Amino acid sequence: MNAVYSWPFDLAQAGGNSVNVLDIHGNPHVEESDPGIFPSYLLDYGRPAGPAAFLAAINRYVVHGVADGVFLDNFDQIPMACHPKGSDNCTALRNQWASKYNRPSRVTPEQVVAYTAGMNTSLTAAATAIRTVGGAFADFTAGDKPNANGATMAVMKSSGVDPIQLAELVNTTFTNGYSWLLLLPHAFSSPASHTAPTSQCSEFEVAAMLLALREGVFIACNGWSDDFGRPLGRPLGPATTKDGVMQRRFAGGAVAEWVVNTTNATVTWPATSK
Repeated sequence: MNAVYSWPFDLAQAGGNSVNVLDIHGNPHVEESDPGIFPSYLLDYGRPAGPAAFLAAINRYVVHGVADGVFLDNFDQIPMACHPKGSDNCTALRNQWASKYNRPSRVTPEQVVAYTAGMNTSLTAAATAIRTVGGAFADFTAGDKPNANGATMAVMKSSGVDPIQLAELVNTTFTNGYSWLLLLPHAFSSPASHTAPTSQCSEFEVAAMLLALREGVFIACNGWSDDFGRPLGRPLGPATTKDGVMQRRFAGGAVAEWVVNTTNATVTWPATSK
C-alpha cells in the first residue's frame, strides 16, 4: 500500500473527491508518480473519508483478510507544506518522483495541519488493528529509533555494514519494540524481469546476516540462491570472536565466519545439506 496516494486504487479511489486532497479551488490534486502511473491522487487524511478508506483497506486485507501484514510505501510522508513554515503559501506536491511537468496545488494552512494530524491518527489506528491479529506493519523506518505510530517491522538498508555494526543494529531494533527486521543490502529489483533472478547478495552480506541473526530478522537478496534452500537450524549460541575471527555455528552444520575489520567473510555448509 501507499500511505500518500490512494493506493490500492480499487475501492479507495471509488470515493473520488471525498478521499482526495482538494486545492483551494476545490479541484483534486493529481500528478504523475512512481513508476509513471497517471493519474495519481493524494489521499486526504484531513477529512473523515480519507482515514476511513485507508483503515478499510487495512481491515479488509489484513485484519479480516489473508495478508500477513502490510508494507506502507511513503509511510510517514507529509506531501503538503507551507513555504516558509507558518506562512499561508501552502502547496500539495509529492516528493522526488513527481513529474517535472506537474505543478503544485495551492492548499490552506488548515489543510496541512488537518492532514498531518489525520495521518498520524490513522497510522496509529492501523498499527493497533494489525497488532491484534499478530500481523506485520512495516515501513522504511530504521530500527535504531522507535516508531511513534507503532510499526512492528523495520526495514533497513544494510549495504556496507559489518557484522559487529549489524548485530548492534539488530539488538537496538528489537529493544525499540519491533518484532521483525528486513535487511536491504541492495535496492529493490526491477519488476520487469521475466525470469527468476539469482541472488544479488554477496557471501559477505549473507555471512554478516547469519552472524547477527535472531528470530524475526530477514534479508532481501532480490533473487534466489540454492544455499537459501539448505537447512540452517537454530544458532548454537551468539557469535564469538577468537584470534581476530568472528564465528557462529548453527544446528544444521553451517558455520559463518568473518575476519574482523576486513571484507573477508564466508559461510561453510555441510556437504550433506545440498
